[in-house]
Amino acid sequence: MSLDRTIAPIIKDAVDFDIQLKPCQKYTLDNGVEVYAFEGGAQEVMLMELVFFAGNSFETKNWVAPATNYLLKNGTSSKSAFEVNDAFEFYGAYLNRSCYNETATISLHSLTKHFQEVIPVVSELVADAVFPENELDIYKKNQIQQLTLNLKKGDFLFARSFILSLLKEQDEVDANVVPAEGNTPDDFTPEKNQEDFENSLEKETNPDDFNIEGIPSDVTLQIIGKVKEWALKLNDFEEFLNDPSDTSLHRILADNDRSGSLLRGITRKASDSITRIAGEIAKLKEILNTFVNTAPKKLRDTEQLKLGS
Repeated sequence: MSLDRTIAPIIKDAVDFDIQLKPCQKYTLDNGVEVYAFEGGAQEVMLMELVFFAGNSFETKNWVAPATNYLLKNGTSSKSAFEVNDAFEFYGAYLNRSCYNETATISLHSLTKHFQEVIPVVSELVADAVFPENELDIYKKNQIQQLTLNLKKGDFLFARSFILSLLKEQDEVDANVVPAEGNTPDDFTPEKNQEDFENSLEKETNPDDFNIEGIPSDVTLQIIGKVKEWALKLNDFEEFLNDPSDTSLHRILADNDRSGSLLRGITRKASDSITRIAGEIAKLKEILNTFVNTAPKKLRDTEQLKLGS
């Protein structure tokens, strides 16, 4: 049977898809860190990913977060960058680093039988990275060259312009208002970005600029518990909005959003509003969960500093 391209294909609603994620096991370590594990196949290989809330939004100076994440692998107090790489390659393992807006990750790919040999090296990188000056200079030169090339590419400039447009719309900024310096695509020149990059990673940078501020002194474990309760309530509300069953609000609105229905315009607006609300709830949940996950550790660190002083 030949395909009739004059007939539009049926559009399937997203709530009709039955997407099943692989089941995972959850563990909580003695220090409160949550671990999620799942079986990915029969091969004797494994992937371990460490996720830190240390992305771009946490940095106090531009470029610090990605530079710190990248240079973790470039030397410790007892190993050079070459020796670190050799320690992984000897066992056929691979270590990658990535930095995003909210999180920074360290990913270890290894044969299962060699995991015990390479995990101590990962621990050393996290706890004892020294960021050698020569490695920092090489990183800066490479990134400046890459940035200069990217600023000549249309997709890179479009992505920046698009993000600025989204932020402007979200903050309800008047289009006639002249944006602040450095906030327009025209300001993203190689010279300006290179100057910003070099000033952010200069050797004389105050060490305090590399520290993430702790939580306020009036935050207690009881307050953290209350925030966690609200995060759980948001889970229930989000499940209600995204309920895929036939009796859900989403399904009722979708069924009435058809040609000839008197409620078509109203239901479509209501459905769009639900989608936006669900998106905002997901963002709020991420913020609350970030606080719940990081606040206890920062609270312990603060108490240890008090005891030490």
